[in-house]
Amino acid sequence: MTIRPFVFSLVFCLLGVSGRVLADPAQGRPSAQVPVGPNITQAADASGGGNMYESQRIKRTVSLDAAGGLDGKWDPLYVVQDGSGGARTTYLDWDDNYLYIGIETPTAAEARVDIDGQNDGWLRGADNLSIVATPAAEGSTDPPRVIAQRFDMAQNKEAPVWAASPILPSEIKASGAKTPRGTYALVLAIPRTEEIGLARKPGSAFGIRVETGAPTLPASASEAVSIPVRPMLRVTLTESAEASSGGLNVRILVNGPHNVTQGQEVRTTLEIKNTGAARKRFTRLFIRGSLNGADNVDESKSAGVDVEPGQTIKRELRSSVAPAAPTGALVFTGGGDLDDGNTVAALLSFNKVEPYYLYLETDNRPIPGGGENGKDPVRQVRVFVGSRVNKKTVANVTIQLPEGWKLDSGAPNTTVTLVRDGDVELTKYNFVVPASAKLGAHTLRATVEVGGHSYTASKTVVIAQ
Repeated sequence: MTIRPFVFSLVFCLLGVSGRVLADPAQGRPSAQVPVGPNITQAADASGGGNMYESQRIKRTVSLDAAGGLDGKWDPLYVVQDGSGGARTTYLDWDDNYLYIGIETPTAAEARVDIDGQNDGWLRGADNLSIVATPAAEGSTDPPRVIAQRFDMAQNKEAPVWAASPILPSEIKASGAKTPRGTYALVLAIPRTEEIGLARKPGSAFGIRVETGAPTLPASASEAVSIPVRPMLRVTLTESAEASSGGLNVRILVNGPHNVTQGQEVRTTLEIKNTGAARKRFTRLFIRGSLNGADNVDESKSAGVDVEPGQTIKRELRSSVAPAAPTGALVFTGGGDLDDGNTVAALLSFNKVEPYYLYLETDNRPIPGGGENGKDPVRQVRVFVGSRVNKKTVANVTIQLPEGWKLDSGAPNTTVTLVRDGDVELTKYNFVVPASAKLGAHTLRATVEVGGHSYTASKTVVIAQ
């Protein structure tokens, strides 16, 4: 196996372009030292240590509008300075649907992202994904071009193979644009990371390595394999992150479900424990929205308090979600301001969800083309409509079949009644697939009108030989 290190001369820097320390204990996330690899020099912080990155990554849904900028909206992972003094920032977020990676550079630049999905090392297994994103030409409105390949050490441990990515490049959402502060932002939203062993859920750990101006992937496995030997950063996904600073431990708990709808109140408990030997005086306790959640949740405050050594205090603080808040994961930051001017605060993620939902289930087995036992096949689709609000509501359900298909049971338009939070109504439809139906994928679609909202869901049915 041929291993050649990429030429890489960036210097890791402790401070971001705004001068904010990235590994800030006031933001709650434990930090780890950025590992050192060939051609890497770390800038020392004031304590004499190397640059730190926050290893716990809070669940947060972020905007894919690169033109709007990433600073103050995405969670930074680290910042580096190149030889010309330009700052390059890498951001990392996640939610139920995507792993989000953002890269901000002084000018448009190609970027490569390597992901070790099972956190077992790049030179192990078949869970390693490489993505290269190339910005569109200046003045073009096209999105960045994305290619992806899987680095496979399982097929042959002596000669790694570049194989097709289980996550198609067309499935990866990409955006790139000049930001309001004149930099270039490249953002990627990677779905279905389970295909490389990375389940997007709290506790999942993986490795990530991001480079700008890196060579593209090999065109075929016959080419010499060039592998960056610079170590990966090891990160862990989480929905909550405690803060520890100066003998204080802070955390936030949700008193109830993590899923809330518009107008619902979010009740939280702020817990502060003093493990030090001296009294700690807070001038104010608070919870508020973090980063892109700042304008989407109410800020709640509580009077200051003294916390004696060994003492734990708890305060219930309440907030509500703004009507304009998008659905997805939002983040609270909560803690207190100390009388010495410092702040210590933890992080907590919760989900804003739709008040109602709709999904379909059907038999996933392919339907035989040309009929079944001399007859037109009959299959069933199940339509579920659910409520997340305590309100009696009538839902209008419509089922739509491919052209030429027909219902064997059930009406194409029907109504169901939802009474309270947690109610789910099931409607079953049997449908007839004509023997003359073409081979391939066909789409069943259902729509529900409920509580002033409209939802649509679909299911694919395959006809095969």
